[in-house]
Amino acid sequence: MARWLSFFAEYNFTVEYKPGKQNVLADALSRRPDYELAHLAYLESPLYELIREAYANDDDLAGLVEALSAPNKAVELTARQRSRLHRYSVVEDLLYYQVEGGDEPRIVVPNDEDLRHRVLY
Repeated sequence: MARWLSFFAEYNFTVEYKPGKQNVLADALSRRPDYELAHLAYLESPLYELIREAYANDDDLAGLVEALSAPNKAVELTARQRSRLHRYSVVEDLLYYQVEGGDEPRIVVPNDEDLRHRVLY
């Protein structure tokens, strides 16, 4: 412990605790032994378009997108979806999910194995 304390003493940083429910990506990224940030990559528009198209094939998300895009239209949602509807938003036909009010909204990726692989890797 003293060795780590000595090592990190050279850096000026602040440690902030983020509860597990708010830190949903921590498990996926921390469990990859080969993960090393070499560069930053930004999603390009073709990937956004693939995500938009995949919403139509995902029964759960298609209803959410429709309910949020056309609030006056009667859309059948499950009780769970209705209880969490306030956490979702649609911007430029992309579905976003926000855990808490101060949390940054995240794009919801449909349940498509190939698409999820492209987004993560």
